[in-house]
Amino acid sequence: MRDFELNPSELKLLEIIWLNEPVKPSVLTSICEEKIGWKKSTVFTVLKNIRESGHVSSGRGMIVSLISEKDYYHRLADGFVKKYFHSSFPEFVAAYSYGVHMSRDTILACYEAVKNYREGDKKY
Repeated sequence: MRDFELNPSELKLLEIIWLNEPVKPSVLTSICEEKIGWKKSTVFTVLKNIRESGHVSSGRGMIVSLISEKDYYHRLADGFVKKYFHSSFPEFVAAYSYGVHMSRDTILACYEAVKNYREGDKKY
């Protein structure tokens, strides 16, 4: 498995798969041609890449994701905090909020998310 993070084209295809799964390759090709102007060869090249990365599976004539959208973005965010902020969420929040005006509602929503978080509970 290569890097977990997808490039923009791979992510675009995965987002289409999330919205339509399980999806037949022919249907996926039609959707991609209509929505983003990709030809069949482009769809299958990008699909091969995200299949090799372990994000999707194609078997029995159907394509399905192996990771949910929420889990994908969670892993990206977690990796970002680990890589750039030494796994310190408070350091990340301090850097993110520096010089940024946040509304009272945003601050309260962040506070509630942290207050309600339970280790290993995926409630955030």
